[in-house]
Amino acid sequence: MKLDSKNKKKILLVLTIVLIVFLFVYIFLVSYSLTLTNNYKEKMYPNVYINNYNISNIKIEQLKSKIDRIEKNIQSKKIIFTTGKKDYEYSLLDLGITIDKDKMLKEIKKYHKSLSYSEKISKIFSEHKKVFTYKLNYNEEHLKKLITELKPKVDIEGKNGNLFMDSNRNLVYQEAVASYSLDVDKTYQELIKFIKNNFKGNKFSLVGDINDYKESELLKTIDTKVSTYSTEYNRFISRGRNLETALNYLDGTIINSGEVFSYFKVAGPYHKRGYVQYGKMVGNGTCQIATTIYNTTLLAGVEIVERHKHQAPMTYVPGGQDATVVSSGNANLLDFKFKNTYKYPIYISAFYGNGVATIEFWSNSNAKEGKEYKVESVSLGNRTYQTYLHTYQNGVEIAKKPIAKTYYPKTVIY
Repeated sequence: MKLDSKNKKKILLVLTIVLIVFLFVYIFLVSYSLTLTNNYKEKMYPNVYINNYNISNIKIEQLKSKIDRIEKNIQSKKIIFTTGKKDYEYSLLDLGITIDKDKMLKEIKKYHKSLSYSEKISKIFSEHKKVFTYKLNYNEEHLKKLITELKPKVDIEGKNGNLFMDSNRNLVYQEAVASYSLDVDKTYQELIKFIKNNFKGNKFSLVGDINDYKESELLKTIDTKVSTYSTEYNRFISRGRNLETALNYLDGTIINSGEVFSYFKVAGPYHKRGYVQYGKMVGNGTCQIATTIYNTTLLAGVEIVERHKHQAPMTYVPGGQDATVVSSGNANLLDFKFKNTYKYPIYISAFYGNGVATIEFWSNSNAKEGKEYKVESVSLGNRTYQTYLHTYQNGVEIAKKPIAKTYYPKTVIY
């Protein structure tokens, strides 16, 4: 069948119209695409990231500033350096961490410039992300210096459990402290791995050597002041210095259960360091501290092993309640001794202040088994005194024990 002239004209018209429409659409699309791509000539395409930081639609001229802000944000991240017991906080800026901003800027600009026309169109409409990954840079010398400077802050000197007298003269048990010594080289090596892993997590474990120290279950039992006694002295003369020196030697002494305390062994001989001349002898005055500890012992209710009287009554205690000690050179002539008859250790706290010398015995709250003690000195006349120890339980006297009958052949000499 042959088309007539009229039909041919119709077909030609339709084809012409289709062609015109196609050309119009093509021109429109090309024009629209050019407009779109021109919009991104000076700014970043959609869905472009530096790691998790979105840099889409940012003007190219602002890209450097954006990368600077990204670096600052990265550097503000906090890292906790920990020993397991103590933490130290650092920012990535403190660690000297940076990113290679110039390299990244060049890489991003190159990417933006190298896109083909079809890739540009695809990038505009695609949901696919383009991600640039920054690399963390570090300075080896800076990190080593930081770790080296951290060492004296981190290192801990180990201590066994021990007793500690606080500023209020309260005795407390101080728990054992494990020693810690930071290993600078190993810590540095692990830190480099941590950095290369992009600081996964925010805690970094320091590498160091730990040594445990011992607790003292025996010393832990000491929790109570069981007795105390004070005497007054003239702190402005050299004799006062001798008293204070003796107290310093006594302070902190521990007497275990069943052990005998010797004043000479702890505070003597009385010409050693700290003792000075007073009157005719070096160390004159140490007897007053022997007297003070004698009375503390009586009030504690433990056994007196050795006690000697003076030749005359002392002014700082009632008659019959004194104790004298004597040494000649390094030889012990007269001593004061007591035995710890408790089931627990005794800690001696000895101190002074404003012309008052004080000695305290500390032990366990059950050491005295609920008993309290009081010393009584009775004058029998003719410079003779009878000393008694009264024992009380629940406020009721249960015993009265004669301790010593003391005769002084001389009158008061000072």
